Amino acid sequence: MKQRLEVLNGRKALLITSYVTRTGDGGAGHKYPIVTVKELGFGVEVMLISGLNKNFMLSQVISVIEQEAAQVLSINMSSVGESIIHTIHAQVKIYRVGVDTSRISDRIHEIISSNL
Repeated sequence: MKQRLEVLNGRKALLITSYVTRTGDGGAGHKYPIVTVKELGFGVEVMLISGLNKNFMLSQVISVIEQEAAQVLSINMSSVGESIIHTIHAQVKIYRVGVDTSRISDRIHEIISSNL
C-alpha cells in the first residue's frame, strides 16, 4: 500500500510539473480545467487542475462520482503557482459492475462547461 501511494504521488507530481511547463502561466489562461480520470484496481482517481480564477462546483463533481457507482474516500486540494489541483479518490461500490471512467470524465466536463 505504501509503495502504491509513492507511485501515485510520483504520477501526481509529474502531471503537475508537465501542466505548469505546458501552460507557462500555471493554467490561469486556460478556458477549461484539465480533468483526468483513472481506474486504479477497485478504485478511481479524479484529478482536476484549474486556474485560481476558474470556478466549478466540487459538490457536483462528487455527486457525479457517487452516481457512477463509486464512493468518495478522500479529497485533496493543493495549489501550485496559479493552479489549483483537486485529487479525488473513490472506491467502487460494486466490484462486479466496476465503474465507467469515460462516462465520469464526460459528465465532469459537462459540469465544468456549464459553469464557465
